[in-house]
Amino acid sequence: YADSNGYEADNHRNIWRYRDWLIDAFNSDMPFDQFTIEQLAGDLLPSPNSDQLIATAFHRNTMTNTEGGTIDEEFRTASVMDRLNTTFEVWQSTSIGCVQCHSHPYDPFEHREYYQLMAYFNNTQDADLSSMAPSLPLWDSVTTAELEEVITFLEKEKTGPFRANDPSLSGRLAAALFPKLIPQNCDDFLNVLINNDGSVSNHLVNFNEGLDKRLFFKFQDISMDGIKAIGYNFATKGPDARIRVYLDSLDGTLIQSKDLPFTSLKAANVWDYKYIKETYLIPTFSGTHDLVFELINVSAKAPDGLVAIKEIELQYQGAISSKQIEAQQAKLLELRSKADLTPIMKAKTPGFARTTRVFDRGSRLTPTDTVVAQLPQTLSRDNSIGKDRMALAKWLVSPENPLTSRVMVNRLWEQLFGNGIVPTVEDFGTQASSATHPELLDYLALQFMNEYQWSIKELLKSVLLSATYRQSSKTTPDKLEKDPYNQWFSRGARFRLSSEQIRDQALAVSGLLNETIGGRSVMPVQPEGIWQVIYNSQKWETTAEDRYRRGLYTYWKRTAPYPSMMSFDSPSRELCVSRRIRTNTPLQALVTLNDPVYIEAANALAKRMSVVEGGLTEAIKAGYYSALMQEPPAEVLTILEALYHEGSAGLSENTIQLASEKGSNLEGPMALVANAILNLDSFIMKE
Repeated sequence: YADSNGYEADNHRNIWRYRDWLIDAFNSDMPFDQFTIEQLAGDLLPSPNSDQLIATAFHRNTMTNTEGGTIDEEFRTASVMDRLNTTFEVWQSTSIGCVQCHSHPYDPFEHREYYQLMAYFNNTQDADLSSMAPSLPLWDSVTTAELEEVITFLEKEKTGPFRANDPSLSGRLAAALFPKLIPQNCDDFLNVLINNDGSVSNHLVNFNEGLDKRLFFKFQDISMDGIKAIGYNFATKGPDARIRVYLDSLDGTLIQSKDLPFTSLKAANVWDYKYIKETYLIPTFSGTHDLVFELINVSAKAPDGLVAIKEIELQYQGAISSKQIEAQQAKLLELRSKADLTPIMKAKTPGFARTTRVFDRGSRLTPTDTVVAQLPQTLSRDNSIGKDRMALAKWLVSPENPLTSRVMVNRLWEQLFGNGIVPTVEDFGTQASSATHPELLDYLALQFMNEYQWSIKELLKSVLLSATYRQSSKTTPDKLEKDPYNQWFSRGARFRLSSEQIRDQALAVSGLLNETIGGRSVMPVQPEGIWQVIYNSQKWETTAEDRYRRGLYTYWKRTAPYPSMMSFDSPSRELCVSRRIRTNTPLQALVTLNDPVYIEAANALAKRMSVVEGGLTEAIKAGYYSALMQEPPAEVLTILEALYHEGSAGLSENTIQLASEKGSNLEGPMALVANAILNLDSFIMKE
C-alpha cells in the first residue's frame, strides 16, 4: 500500500478507501476465502457492491509511470507482472518472478507457464494512465443525500429511453443523465486517456509512441430506436481532429465520421481546452447496440490533432425535455464532479480483450507464442478451472489447493512468534527452509480451512491460547545452546516490534494516541526537507488532530517514505515484501531519543507520572508499569531515580534540549525519565 504512484513523478494516488476496506475486513473477521475472492476478482462477482469493487484496489497498488516520454504499454505490462508475482508470493509463497525470463532453476515452473498465469491478469482496463481510470466514484454523506434527491426526482419525471438498470448510486446517476453519456463511465476503452474530470482525449503522455495506434472507447447496450443525431461537448487544439462512431465493434458499421472544428484558438496555454457543443446527424438504426467511438489525429501532429470530449448526448426523435429536467441534470453533473475516485479493477469487454504472448527472455519487445490462461502443471493438472481472475481466485482457496491455507497459517505464526514454521515465509519452494514442525503446519492448515471455516480470529485464538505461545521468553543456557534462534519454539517469542508498532506503542502509553479508525492518510511531524514535491503543489502539512494517528495511516510517498519508519526497516512499498528484515542500528536509537513524536510522547507520559501520588518512586513505578505492564526491578528503579536527580541538578530552566528542532524539547527531569523508559530494550521488543 502507498499513497503515491511511484517512479520519478510519484504523484498522489487516492486509494485510502482500500485500506479502510482491509481494516474492516479484518475487524469483522471476513472469512479468508471471501477475502481472497473479493480482492482478486470482486469486480467479477454478480452485481458487485461498492465494497467489493473497492477490494479490487489491492491490485491497483502497482506503480504507474507518468513521466513524459514513457511507453504506457511497457509499464502496464510491468504492473501486470507485479500482480502475478505478488499473488503467487502472497497466496502460494512461490518465487515465480524469475520465470518471466526463463524456466525456474529450482522449482518446477516452465517459462511458458509464467505467461499462461499472466493471462489471468492481462485483461483489465487500467493502462498505466496518468488518471485513476477505471475508478469508482464515491461521495460524502452530504453530497450523497443531494444526489439521491435529484436522482429520485429524475427517475419520476424524466421520460424517454433509459440504459440497463444498475442499482448502485453511480449506475442510477448514469441512468438519470441518459441520454447524456460521460466518457469516464464508458464500458471499455483502448489507448485513449480517460481523465479524472470525466473527459476522454487522445492527448497521450508519449505522443510519438501512440501514433501507430487506434484509440477507442465504447458504451454497451444502447437503444438505437429513434436516434437521429449525436452531440458532443468537445474541445480541439487544431483543425486535424476527427471522430468516428461504429456499431458493436472496432470494425463494425461506420455510422458517423466528422472532422471537428478548431475550438481553442485563444487558449492561454497550448494544453488548455475551450469546450463547445456541436451535433451531427446519423442514419436511422434500430435495436440495441454497442456504440464504439474512435478519436483520430488526422495529421499525426500535436497539438493540431488533439481533442477532448467532456460529454456525449444522444438525440432521439420525439424526445421531450423540460427546462426543469435540464436544470436538474445540470445540477447532477455538478454534484457528480465532487466524487472521490478510487482506482479499481475492471475486466476488458469482448472485442477489446488483449492477447497474451510469451516474451523471449522476458522482454516485451520480443513476443513469441500466444498463450491462454492456465495453471502450471505442478500446481494443478486440471486446466478446466476457467480463464478469468474469478476462476483463479476460487482455485486459490479451493480444497484442491491446500497450499494457500498452509501459507497463511505460516504467515500468521510468523507474526506471533517472529519466525514461521517455515522460516522463509515468502518461499515454500525447493530452496526454502524446511518446516520445523510439518505436522503442526498441516494440522493448523486443515483446522483453518475446515473447523474454523477460514476464520483468522479463530485460528489466532487457538494459537494464542496454546501452551507454546504462553511460554515465557526467558531462556536458559541449555535452551540457548540447543535452540539459539528459537526455531523449535522452546521459549516464548522475543523480537523487535515493527516500525508502526513502536510508534503506536509510545503514543498509546503516553495517552496521545488518536484511536480513530479509518479515513484518509495523515501527515505527522517529520524533519524539514524530506518531502520535496516537484510535480505538484502538495505539501507535507501536519494538523493537530492528525499528528497522533496510528502509524498505519501515515501518508506514504514511495520516493520519500516516512523517515523514522524507514530507520526501523519499513520497506519503500514499491513492491510487495512478505517478510521485513530486523536490524539493530544506532540510527534507531537516535529516532526514539530525538524524533519529535517520541519527545512529545515522553512529555505526555511525564505529565501522567507527575500526578501520581506517593512521591518520585511511585511516579516512576507507575510510568514503568504503564509502558511495560510490570514492576521495575530494584536496580532499574535506582537508575531511573538517579537519572531524575541528575536532570534536576544539572540542567537549567527545567528544559532538556535534545535537538534544535522545534518541538523536540523534553520538558523537565520527569520527561527525561519517561524518555528513558520509552527507549528501554524491553519497550521496543515483543516478549
